[in-house]
Amino acid sequence: MYEEEWIEGDNLKKTLEITDRMINNSDNEEFLELAKEFRNLVLKAIEVNTYVGCFF
Repeated sequence: MYEEEWIEGDNLKKTLEITDRMINNSDNEEFLELAKEFRNLVLKAIEVNTYVGCFF
């Protein structure tokens, strides 16, 4: 079963900060690739004033 999470508003900026910290503290190339893609999605959501949906 999947769980969904929607990130919007001020939480996008907080998510960006957390993602940046995670990127700066990791040396796992596979993780870094995914984290950078996620970071780009968050930046685009901030730019166009929308949200990011995540499914876990």
